[in-house]
Amino acid sequence: MIDREDEKKARETLLGDLKSGDCVKISGGKYRGLYGVVSSVTDDGEFDVASVKIKDTEEWAERGGRNVVISTQDLVKKWPGLNPGDTPVGGWGKLLVRQEGRHPQPSVGQIVQSKNNGALGRVTHTNEKGSVGYLLNDPPTDRITGNMGWSAPHELMVLTYIDGNLVRRLDYARDVKAEPATPILDLPDPYCRTRRITKVGDFWEAQDEVGNPIGMLRDAEAYNLSAQLFWEFGL
Repeated sequence: MIDREDEKKARETLLGDLKSGDCVKISGGKYRGLYGVVSSVTDDGEFDVASVKIKDTEEWAERGGRNVVISTQDLVKKWPGLNPGDTPVGGWGKLLVRQEGRHPQPSVGQIVQSKNNGALGRVTHTNEKGSVGYLLNDPPTDRITGNMGWSAPHELMVLTYIDGNLVRRLDYARDVKAEPATPILDLPDPYCRTRRITKVGDFWEAQDEVGNPIGMLRDAEAYNLSAQLFWEFGL
């Protein structure tokens, strides 16, 4: 069954920090309910804001969208293949393992750019945790400053130049696509959200993915639900 703390940490790791290229749903303000793609994330001095490209009208949709600045507090990250509120098949922990397995190690000497702040640099080495170290450039003169930047591979783009011209910007590791777990077979809400079953006294308690109680179960009900959790989610 799911370890509630591990599952919660995995979900926070995957959905916590916004970066350029993330798809988001806007949860507050005049653009509430719309989806968009993050162009950049900055700190305006009071709270983090993101520039999000949305297509809110037919005119702007035809132009490819427009950028609006929105507080990150009003943005919900949409994981590829999932809608906000979905649980991935197998749980968040298994999705995190798949995600981390998609991070190839950059090669020393490659020119990289941070998705988070746009910083440019040249890869010098990686550490034992897999983080990438790169000497930062001074953009106006393209001078190496000697300052070191550190990022995870999935937070970087690798840039390829030919004769001084940028010809390719490649994502080291795109976010893996997940499949949403389907509701437990034909059960009414809230029992369709059961992801964990725990013994409580003489009964069993159905819980959601992070351990919030849903309702009490008898032995036969707990057994049947456990079987469905295994076949549908691999739990």
